[in-house]
Amino acid sequence: MNNSKTIWFATSNEAKIQQFQYVCDKLNSGFVVKSVYKNFNIPKYEENGISALDIAVKGAVFLFEKIKVPLVTEDSILIVQNLNNEPGLFSNKYLKEKGRTGLIDELRGTENRAAKIISAAAFIDENKIVYPFITSILGNISENERWNPGPGWVTPNGKKDSDDYNHFGGGFNAIFQPFGSILTLAEMTADDHFIYGYREPNFIEIIKFLAMKNEKR
Repeated sequence: MNNSKTIWFATSNEAKIQQFQYVCDKLNSGFVVKSVYKNFNIPKYEENGISALDIAVKGAVFLFEKIKVPLVTEDSILIVQNLNNEPGLFSNKYLKEKGRTGLIDELRGTENRAAKIISAAAFIDENKIVYPFITSILGNISENERWNPGPGWVTPNGKKDSDDYNHFGGGFNAIFQPFGSILTLAEMTADDHFIYGYREPNFIEIIKFLAMKNEKR
């Protein structure tokens, strides 16, 4: 099932697949991004580790042992300074249980709203060598949710209280305002994320790396 123009991505999140593919297409790379979980009958890796990168690396090794195919893993976390650097490694759990508004409520009345999003990715090749990629962006947590219509990896889809509304679309993007911008990540376009985003830089470097590997074959 492996070929040099396929990027196997360890996610069942269709929006993340689309995000990676969008970057591939923008770079005219010719790569096709496919979900590991939708094409191989394997369990998901456990998101246990001491950092986002540790989780991504361990996940890559775990899945490679199962399918023996080069693949990419990615883990993103949100760190809020005034919340003792939480939710951190539990960002996904926090988002599902408390939502973005829960975070806004916890920071209500505080002046220090500094935060950081970290995206850690890992590519494991056919020789079981792991290549890490990491991006951090700094910003502030906004006082309310703000977003514009856009793709599901950038912004919540649909309108609130409608059938097509996806509350988790874009993760924390709708309340994260990166330094250097008056907009939240969810108010930006997909192309803006090539400048301000956290996953896009990693995806770009992975694409360049894989293209270089293909040229050497």
